[in-house]
Amino acid sequence: WGANFGPPAGAGGNQVIVPNPFATLDAVSLSRLTNAQITALADQTRQAVFIAQSQGKQVVSPSLMGPQGGGPGGASVLGGVPSAVSSAAAMGTQFPKDLIDAGFSQANKDNTPVVMVHNLPVTPNVDPRKLFNLFSIYGNVTRVKILYNKADTAMIQFSDPFYATMAAFYLSGANVGGSEILVQFSKNKNVSGGGSSDELAAAKNLSANADDQRYGDNSDTASRFVRNACRPTSVLFVTNFGEEMGEENLSALFGQFANVKRVTMIAGKEGSKLRMANVAVGSPLEAVASVMNLHGLRLGERELKVAFSRVKNFDDQHVY
Repeated sequence: WGANFGPPAGAGGNQVIVPNPFATLDAVSLSRLTNAQITALADQTRQAVFIAQSQGKQVVSPSLMGPQGGGPGGASVLGGVPSAVSSAAAMGTQFPKDLIDAGFSQANKDNTPVVMVHNLPVTPNVDPRKLFNLFSIYGNVTRVKILYNKADTAMIQFSDPFYATMAAFYLSGANVGGSEILVQFSKNKNVSGGGSSDELAAAKNLSANADDQRYGDNSDTASRFVRNACRPTSVLFVTNFGEEMGEENLSALFGQFANVKRVTMIAGKEGSKLRMANVAVGSPLEAVASVMNLHGLRLGERELKVAFSRVKNFDDQHVY
């Protein structure tokens, strides 16, 4: 059942071929694959797509002909993970219940991994890293680009259309720096513009890799994003900080961007060194500012993780 995955094969121009490892298998061969083998093949495909996208390439999978249609010569041109192979939905991960109940699960009609973000505040300055911190709550982000001549608009590329759908649902209408942003699906399936020698243009682009992502990139990644997905709330879930950070330290840190109401330490599993806390702030607006400015902050040898919490009160436990 082996599949040979080297660097993504060239398709010419800015396109890269990532083969569908299941396309050449007949029904009998497919039935003989164990769940572990299927997951391994899907993970390899996802990683090949992720590498290509982080290089600004457009992924082409010649063997895939999904409902989104195909490109020239029967090639299905996808900006995210091939939907018939290793997308989160195809791997058995369903959208969050509130998204499904709202009828939004079919909203991404072009199956694009790219969203357009409109009405961003120009002052205070919003940079690609801050946008990455916010949008990466809903999925693995590979590229961020703030439009050069339109500073209130950005393009965010996810590794999978599944994640783009969640981001559009949960973040459209969110208050960012006093502006209510609009998040829409882009007709583009790839964000270009990285690697510019122009210093100003380069400052408006970000390319992320697997190490930047909140949950890595494996078969459990999508389900973890789904478990924690919610609209911005006034309670933050904070983790990956050292023993030197107590309630007062966290209150002072988050107090730079929010009116901290309460900090509550969360007990981890017995024997675990992972430290966690809920930080209640004055409003979802303040929580958004905290996520954008503090997620990924290096404290000693650790990088702080900050996300919105789904807890209704401090007796609940956040599943992370």
